[in-house]
Amino acid sequence: MKRYFSLLIAFAAVLAVNAQIYSYESTAVKHQIEKSTSETTWYVRAGLSSMSADVDDADSKLGYDISVGFHKPFTNAGFYWGMEMALASQGCSIDNSYYIYGKFYKGCEDEYMGHLIRFSPVTVGYKYDINVLGGITLDAHLGAFVSYTYGHTYDCSEGDELDDEWFDFHSRSLDYGLRTGIGVWWKKFNFDVSYQSGFNDNLTEGCFDALTFSLGYAF
Repeated sequence: MKRYFSLLIAFAAVLAVNAQIYSYESTAVKHQIEKSTSETTWYVRAGLSSMSADVDDADSKLGYDISVGFHKPFTNAGFYWGMEMALASQGCSIDNSYYIYGKFYKGCEDEYMGHLIRFSPVTVGYKYDINVLGGITLDAHLGAFVSYTYGHTYDCSEGDELDDEWFDFHSRSLDYGLRTGIGVWWKKFNFDVSYQSGFNDNLTEGCFDALTFSLGYAF
């Protein structure tokens, strides 16, 4: 009888220890989930953009793109939302040469560059960890943006006249559209490729698009 009583006490003790371990593990997992969905990652990025305008005889130009923003997880499955503020440029060159009755007239090749502030009020993304590659994370994202061009520069690289009145009349200060891209994170470092499509007709007949390559750092 005493042996059975001892076994019963031992069994109860094992159950108590297992219950305590389970409670500790559940608390740790819950804390980890709460932590993963509450952490906010801030980052800075800087890069170059290849810009073009959807107008006749327009060629692309290179510009800058400097941004700061944050990502905040809203699930523990890799999904996040965020915001971003950027200083950037957009522009193009337009050849105004023309033919009249078979004769070629060399006009000015207008070089246009606008300097702007861009704000992305909401970006939604997904991060996927590739554990076999040593902490590399893929980052796909899509968001809306609105931008305001606060300054313009014009230049006439070729030809005999600068058609700045055309740009003053046809250019728009406000733009809006979508930005989408994919990036790679390694620890705190990031390489990102984004494509931006503007919806507002910045040059009356066409919208600005931009392909941006940038490097970033999270803190």
